[in-house]
Amino acid sequence: MRKQIIKFLFLLLAFGYAMEAKSGEFTVDGIRYYYTNEDDDEVSVTYSSSGKYSGNTVIPSTVTYNGKQYTVTKIGTGAFRNCTGLTAVTLPNAMTSIGRNAFRDCTGLTTVTISNSVTSIGSYAFYGCTGLTEVTIPNAMTDIGGWAFTYCTGLQTVIWNAHNVQDIPLSKSGTPMPPFLYCKNLTDFVFGDEVEHIPAYLCYNLTSLKNLVIGNSVTNIRSHAFKGCTGLTAVTLPNAMTDIGGWAFAYCTGLTEVTIPNAVTYIGSGAFSGCTGLTEVTIPNAVTEIGFSAFSGCTGLTEVTIPNAVTHIGDGVFAYCTGLKKVIWNARNVQNFLHNYSTYPFLSCKQLTDFVFGEEVEHIPDYLCYQLTSLNTIVIPNSVTSIGTNAFSFCSGLKTVTIPNSVTSIGTNAFSFCSGLKTVTIPNSVTNIGSSAFEDCT
Repeated sequence: MRKQIIKFLFLLLAFGYAMEAKSGEFTVDGIRYYYTNEDDDEVSVTYSSSGKYSGNTVIPSTVTYNGKQYTVTKIGTGAFRNCTGLTAVTLPNAMTSIGRNAFRDCTGLTTVTISNSVTSIGSYAFYGCTGLTEVTIPNAMTDIGGWAFTYCTGLQTVIWNAHNVQDIPLSKSGTPMPPFLYCKNLTDFVFGDEVEHIPAYLCYNLTSLKNLVIGNSVTNIRSHAFKGCTGLTAVTLPNAMTDIGGWAFAYCTGLTEVTIPNAVTYIGSGAFSGCTGLTEVTIPNAVTEIGFSAFSGCTGLTEVTIPNAVTHIGDGVFAYCTGLKKVIWNARNVQNFLHNYSTYPFLSCKQLTDFVFGEEVEHIPDYLCYQLTSLNTIVIPNSVTSIGTNAFSFCSGLKTVTIPNSVTSIGTNAFSFCSGLKTVTIPNSVTNIGSSAFEDCT
C-alpha cells in the first residue's frame, strides 16, 4: 500500500511539472508576452516585473520568439496597471480583448487607439486614466466591463461605434457599474450610424453631458441609459426608434425639449420621471404602452395628449406633475391600470382643471381621475360605453356631469365623494350602476 501511495505522489508531481512546462513568458522589444500552452499560436501582453512600460507603445500584430511566430490577441489583466509614464498605446488589428485593470491608473496616458477587432474591454480597464481626452469604441465591441473608464476626469468626447454591446453589468449587490462614471468633463457623446441599441446604464449620472448625437440606426434605448444626465437640454431621437427603456432619461432636470419619433410604440416606466424642466412632450400615435411613473414629477408640463393606440398605462404615469392643467385623452380602450405601486395616474396634479375625452374613447379606466380635486370640466363623448371603478372619485371640484346615451355601465364608486356635484344626467342606456357610485355627493 505504501509503495502504491509513493508511486501515485510521484506521478502527480510529474504531471504537475508537465503542466507547468506548458505555460511561459518571454520578452521581445521590451514588451512581455504570455502563453498558456507551448503549442499555442496566440499570446497576451502581460505585466513586466523588470520595469514599467513608458512612452509611446505600439503593440505588434505578431511577435517571433525562438523561431516561432505568435499572434498578439489580448492585453492581459493588469498588464499596464500603474504605468504612469505611458503616454500612448496603439493596439494591433489582431487584438480581440483588453483585460480587467489593463491600463488602470495610467495617469500619463493621453492617446489610446483601440483597434476595430477588439470585442471586449474588461472592468476597470482604463479606470483613472486622467490624461485621456477622447476615446473611440469600435464597431466589433460586444462586451464592456463595469467602471471601464471611471474617473477618466480629462475625458471630453466619446465616439461610440459599437453596434450591439450587451447591457452594462451590475455588481453582486445590484449596484450599477456605469463605464463612464465620474468623467466630470465628458460633454460630447456621439453614436455611430451602425449602432443598434444604447446599453443600459451607459451614460448613467453623466452630469456634464451636454451634446448627444444618436445615429439613425438606433432602435431602442435600454433602461437607465441617460438617467441623471442633468446637463442635457435637448434630445432628438432617430426615426427608427421603437422603444424607450425604463428610467432612460429620468432626472434629466435640464431637459426642456425632447422629440419622440413616430415609430415609438413603448415608453418605459419612469422614462422621463423627474424631468422638471420639460415643458412640452408629444406622445406619438404609434405608442401602445406607457410604463408606470413614465412622466411623474415633470412639473413643467402644462398639457398632454394621450394618443388613440395606447392600451396599457402604468400607475402614477403623470403623478406629481403639479403644473399640468389640461389632458386630452384619445386612448379609446386603455385597460385598467397595472397597479405596480398603487399610485393613481394623476396623483397631486393640483392644477389639472380640464379633462377632455376624444371621440373614439370606449372605456374610462378605473382610478383615471381619482382625487383630482381641481378638476372642474369633463367632456364624455358618445363613444364611451363604460366608466370604471373610482374613475372620478373625490373630484370635489366637479359641478355638472352629462353621461352620454352610449354608456351602459357606471362602476363602483365612480363619482363617490364628488362633494361639489350638483347635476348629473344618467341616460336610459345605463343598465348597471355600481355600489356607492354617487356616495357622499353632498
